[in-house]
Amino acid sequence: MTYTTLFDLLDDTFGTFNRPFKEIEKYKLYKKDNGYYLFVANAIGIDNDNIEVSLEQPETGIRVYPRLVIKGKKKNPINEYEYEVNYSANLLIKEPIESINYDLSDGVLNVILKTKEPDASQKLTASRVDLSKFEW
Repeated sequence: MTYTTLFDLLDDTFGTFNRPFKEIEKYKLYKKDNGYYLFVANAIGIDNDNIEVSLEQPETGIRVYPRLVIKGKKKNPINEYEYEVNYSANLLIKEPIESINYDLSDGVLNVILKTKEPDASQKLTASRVDLSKFEW
């Protein structure tokens, strides 16, 4: 392709940066008011009937944050190309998740996470241990 001006070259080169979360990052997490979080992910070629969104709550062990799992697959009937998304993201959210909802339109997946206030009565107190005698 030939360019007549430097601006034409710049437009062609940088013209896709108007939506940086789609072109540069696979997904992004936004904190909203009133205990809501918005998770935005790229899911081009997939529709609502072919996507699965689930949340794995942390149990005991190393992982302390919830994990959002997104899977979807759809074959384009015209060119036989199979679009696929497969994300697994640890969400840096400390509050317990109360509900999860999503909407997928125009290749953008919006996942709404509602958190609840932690129960103040659930206090965990640590006990001191002698690591030389501790059995894993």
